[in-house]
Amino acid sequence: MDQKRVLIVRHGAFGDCIILSPVIKRLKELGNHIILYTSKRGQELYKNDSRVDEIIVHDETVSKDKFLDYIEEQKKNIP
Repeated sequence: MDQKRVLIVRHGAFGDCIILSPVIKRLKELGNHIILYTSKRGQELYKNDSRVDEIIVHDETVSKDKFLDYIEEQKKNIP
C-alpha cells in the first residue's frame, strides 16, 4: 500500500504549533508522510522532530489581502 501524504498547514502563533504535536504523532503512527507548512517559528520547533518528513516555510510578509493568492501559488510547489 502506498504511503499517504498529509499536509498540515499551521500559520498561527507558536502555541498553536505546539498544540499540533499529538496530531502529528498520531498521523505518523498511522504511517503517513508528514509535510508541515508553517512559519519560521514553527520550523524551529519541528526541524528536529523525526515525525515530520518535510517542512515548508511560508512567507510571513504576505499581506492578508493577498494571502489567498499566495496560497494558491504555493500549492503549485508542493510535491
